[in-house]
Amino acid sequence: RQVSLPVLAKNEMQGLVRRELKKIVPDTKPGDLAFDYWFERSVKKGRKTDVLVGVIYRESSQRIIKLMEQCELDTELVTTVPMALIAGVELMGEQYSGKITASIHLERDRSYLVISNKGNWVFSREFQSVLNKEETRPQSQDTPLTAKRKFASARYMADQDRLLVEVNRSMLYFKQRFRGEGVTSAVLSGEAFNMEEVAESFQKNLGIEGVVFSPMDAFDTSGMGDRAEKLGRIFPSLCLPVGAAMQTLRQAKLNFVPEAYINRHKERARRFIMGAASVVLVIVLAAGYLLIRN
Repeated sequence: RQVSLPVLAKNEMQGLVRRELKKIVPDTKPGDLAFDYWFERSVKKGRKTDVLVGVIYRESSQRIIKLMEQCELDTELVTTVPMALIAGVELMGEQYSGKITASIHLERDRSYLVISNKGNWVFSREFQSVLNKEETRPQSQDTPLTAKRKFASARYMADQDRLLVEVNRSMLYFKQRFRGEGVTSAVLSGEAFNMEEVAESFQKNLGIEGVVFSPMDAFDTSGMGDRAEKLGRIFPSLCLPVGAAMQTLRQAKLNFVPEAYINRHKERARRFIMGAASVVLVIVLAAGYLLIRN
């Protein structure tokens, strides 16, 4: 959620955001939540600015961290779906990341819509999945194994009418709330195989440019040969992991990994250095005492 707050010192700012959490999730204990916030650092202290506040259940981030530890991996970043989608749009170039753009991601269990302005979050919502599972053909025993593998994975088709209704509803709300500003383009991603048709329907029914997420120009695929074309076909389903992977600790606006966990190696090194320094100091003092005594 985006709220207007005065810019204060770090400790005071955290306390101010904690009070806002009671308004966002009033029925949840503060200890059960992990939160983070972001605002433009160029704003001077004391002045009000728009602060982006993100909150998740602490158990969610802890579960991810433990899973990564079992794989002997360090977790540095746990962010939200809207932040990952916005980062993914940046790979599509200034034509989309530099304007008011809607990112629409379709999955089997739910759908996401995120509106960003020049890379900054403005509005987002979730709604029910609009994907319909394609009917698979019955396979006979004589069917070749390669053909069986081709039809083994289910394909999903987006329901254009339902999707247009949900997107149009969001666009009208956005335009009313933000004083007539309108979305100029929509970047579609997800698991539907009819993405191109959906993108064309956006121009025809909503009057905005629709494009499928496929940032091939952002990566060097010269060494992939014929596989580059296959990568282009599955890129729309990879928007979330690609967008999340493109963020770093400095670039990520919302990160739900505890700061103490991120800096734990530095803390261990500091303790080791302090311990080693203490041992050296004791040896020097003992040697000096013995020299003076002799």
